[in-house]
Amino acid sequence: DPRLCFRAADLVTYRIGPATHREAVAIVPLLRDESRAELGALGYDDMEATLVRLVCGCPYTFCGADDDGPLFIGGAVPDGEPGAAIVWMLMSTRITDHQLFCLREMRKQAAAMSEKLPVLRNYTNVGHSRTTDWLTWLGFKVGEPMVHPQTGNIVLPFERRVEHV
Repeated sequence: DPRLCFRAADLVTYRIGPATHREAVAIVPLLRDESRAELGALGYDDMEATLVRLVCGCPYTFCGADDDGPLFIGGAVPDGEPGAAIVWMLMSTRITDHQLFCLREMRKQAAAMSEKLPVLRNYTNVGHSRTTDWLTWLGFKVGEPMVHPQTGNIVLPFERRVEHV
């Protein structure tokens, strides 16, 4: 049955691990419009410098990639409150062809971050309903529109709170 046959060249090798400086630079030209808008809504114009700073300054980062490069990247930065962090997660345009891997792994990463930091929070652009659906699927509660404390833009706060017993 030819449907069961495949060539070794058709196999995709995925990997997930801490994000590197190289991956931060490589993903910038591939960022989805929604990811660019998220960074812009939070006041970041220089995408490459912002991602390099986040990757190099976060105690917890992750990057999902295949043989052709990064698919998504993210991390968590402690925000001063014990056990709490600002979470960030960005996707490339390449995730369309790798949705199952990306969705599963990002959900695993949200859970892994919550193991280390039981309160994860940030803001998302108010105009991205798909992003709010995705955040809810990842276990975040999305709040009502508000003015971002630093930028003055209208955003939606989101938070994932896990009680450790």
